[in-house]
Amino acid sequence: MKSASEFDGMLEKANQNDPKAQYAVAKAYLDGRVVAKNYQLGLEWCEKAAQNNHAYAQFHLGHLKTREATQTLSGLIPPFANSFGVDLNPVGVSPIFVRIPNAALSVNNAQNFQKVVEAYQKAQRTPAYQDARNQLLVGLDWLEKAAAQGQMEAQYELAELYQTGGPFPHDLKKSVMFAEMASDKGHSGATAMLSNMNQRGIDGVLKANRAKSLELLKKASRLGDLPSQNLLALKLIYGEDVERQDQPGALQLLEKAANAGYSKSLYNLAICHYCGVGAKKDPEKAIQLLQTIVDQAELVVNTLNKMLAGSKEISIYGGLVY
Repeated sequence: MKSASEFDGMLEKANQNDPKAQYAVAKAYLDGRVVAKNYQLGLEWCEKAAQNNHAYAQFHLGHLKTREATQTLSGLIPPFANSFGVDLNPVGVSPIFVRIPNAALSVNNAQNFQKVVEAYQKAQRTPAYQDARNQLLVGLDWLEKAAAQGQMEAQYELAELYQTGGPFPHDLKKSVMFAEMASDKGHSGATAMLSNMNQRGIDGVLKANRAKSLELLKKASRLGDLPSQNLLALKLIYGEDVERQDQPGALQLLEKAANAGYSKSLYNLAICHYCGVGAKKDPEKAIQLLQTIVDQAELVVNTLNKMLAGSKEISIYGGLVY
């Protein structure tokens, strides 16, 4: 929508129970472009569209509700609880411990640990915690409804949420399932995620399969996933998991990701030009590339200074970033 009059016409359709119009009105209120921004009204219209089976509205509603619940829960859960091995999963039946630190707890740490547990249990009994927990479950339910309709953004978000755990149910089987669903629909992030899962394997869920991981990495790269393009380029440079080394091909991938704004690939491209990997040595071009990186982190600055000094210490072995 580009005008207030267009919004009025869409609102009329929305009031006639048209789900597409309802979602368009929701977006207008949430974005605040043609009408005054109103989060609550946006949420209400989004829910109406979702109840009318609008897949993207279901995804959007689920996303908003889980994000809101997570923010609330993060304010209620004691700081550093996770580092003491406290289960941050508010959905589980007995949300107390998921893991214990490997080293034996010192007396001091044991006391702190107990304080964290007590504070967490106290937080669980508050109305705010229960409301946020219920909101989280509602959000997940909407995401799963959207995923069941084939909405790939919902499928990918569920894959991430079930893998991460934290305030969400930790379910790696579901994570793999939703990642596969989204990947089959051509979602680049989900395909990259599946590649990583197959590379390392998941105990009791997925056997490590480096050949499949490479196949998925190539697919994610073709779909435009920038970290995948960078990773595949490094594998081609080092000859890792690939049929053969292909440094010129790696350079093309790095250029593609760098041109799309991926700073790691831009950095790696500079190193390759400096060392003559995939092309002739060109220190001047390497320096120019590094100077274009907006985030001048310590690594970039140090490498740039070495290049300006004509250092021979710079190498692709240990010098490229994943």
